[in-house]
Amino acid sequence: SPHPLQKPHPPVYAPFTFSATTPRFWAREGGRPVVISDDVEFCKTLFQVYMDEANGAGRELRYGQGMGMGMGGALCLGETPEQAQEMRDQFDWLFETWFVPFGFPPGLVFQGTPEQVTEQIRGLHNELQFPELFLWLNTGLVDHNLMMRQLEFFATNVMPNFAGE
Repeated sequence: SPHPLQKPHPPVYAPFTFSATTPRFWAREGGRPVVISDDVEFCKTLFQVYMDEANGAGRELRYGQGMGMGMGGALCLGETPEQAQEMRDQFDWLFETWFVPFGFPPGLVFQGTPEQVTEQIRGLHNELQFPELFLWLNTGLVDHNLMMRQLEFFATNVMPNFAGE
C-alpha cells in the first residue's frame, strides 16, 4: 500500500474526547485528541493525563504550544446576541434530538457576537493554553448560505483578534 508522502505522517486527530482513555491512547500513539468539554478543570486534568502519558512514552511535551491536544466546540455566532441565540436554538435541537439520547453531552459552545466569542476563546485559552481550536458549525442543519456567512463573519471579525498569537 502507498505510504504517506509527509514524514512523519500527517497529524492524526481524535475529535470528541470525553474521557481520559482517549488522551492516554493518543499520547502513546502520537495523535492529537480534541477535547470538547466545557468543564475547564476536567480539561486541565485531561491535558495533564495526556502529557504524563506522552512523556512516559518518550515524547517530550510541555503545557501549551507543544502539548499536542486541542480544544473543540460548536460555534453559534451572530451579528447580534439574538442571531447567535437563533443558531444556539438550532444547535440545541440537533443535540437534544440526535446526540443526547445516545449519551453525548453538548460540550463546549462559543455563542454570541464576535466580541463575545473572542472573549470566550481568549478566556479559555488563558486557562488551558491549547495550541489549536476546532469549531463545529451546524453543517447541514442551517441554510448553506447562512453557514457560509457565519464562517466568513468568524474569519473577518474573530480570527483577526488572534493574529500573531
